[in-house]
Amino acid sequence: MKEKRWVNRGFLHLPLLPLYGSGALIMLFASLPFRGNLILIYLSGVIGATLLELVVGLGMEAIFKVKYWDYSGQKWNYKGVICLKSSLFWGVLTIFLTEAAHKPLERLVLGMPFILLAALDGVIGTAFVYDTVISVKAALDFAKVLSSLEKAKAELEIQLQDAYEQLGERMDDAAQAIHERLDLLRQSMEEKAEDRTEAFEQKLDEWWSARGVERKRREENPGFQNVREKAKIVHHQMEELFQRAHEASSGMLKRNPTVSSKRYHDSIVMLKKQAASRREMLRMQRKKEKEEKEK
Repeated sequence: MKEKRWVNRGFLHLPLLPLYGSGALIMLFASLPFRGNLILIYLSGVIGATLLELVVGLGMEAIFKVKYWDYSGQKWNYKGVICLKSSLFWGVLTIFLTEAAHKPLERLVLGMPFILLAALDGVIGTAFVYDTVISVKAALDFAKVLSSLEKAKAELEIQLQDAYEQLGERMDDAAQAIHERLDLLRQSMEEKAEDRTEAFEQKLDEWWSARGVERKRREENPGFQNVREKAKIVHHQMEELFQRAHEASSGMLKRNPTVSSKRYHDSIVMLKKQAASRREMLRMQRKKEKEEKEK
């Protein structure tokens, strides 16, 4: 409703949310002993749904290395996977479910012929299992991609550290230069594909100029040339790595736009920017093609 369009907000490809389905079942079973007592139904829903959200949230983060929802910005949260506001709302949903939504659905299901019910269960169950398998595989691949990006980043920092040490710069100055150079590389990744090389060369010159190094001095000094060549190699390595990362993560990020991770924060932000940039390029391309057809 907020986006005013269909949005896949789940872990799976299909319009199914196992966490909500499991939550509904837990709410129903937890509230069964308290039928007729709205206060106890409310409390049982709060406790049952919150425990489910806590276990699933921590479990998914441990397995996939990222959070698929994050309450860190909410008050009274625990590790970003549960918060007081959501827990209280689960109680409201439990009352709505048990007192309003479940009864007509129960009559509908119990009134179905057994063969029809079995066929629906078989089709939906098979699709669900298949979707779960491929979605879990995609999530594990995404975790590997993030790990590879962080590992590559650490290796590239070591390479640049060695280059600056050979140049004879101070260690603290070299460390600052490395972080600036990596930021420069990330910025160049956001440019359009055809402009990346030119943009990188321009940003590289601007970076040297900001450090007070003249072009002539750079061109004549073998040390500067060594650093420059290593920076180019790093740039191309990063570009190839981010390209592979985008191919492995584009679908996952599209289905889970709120995914986050403290450990892989920079890599996720970079991949999200790449995905947004590619979507915008495709949108502009489709718009151009449409205008050409209309002409």
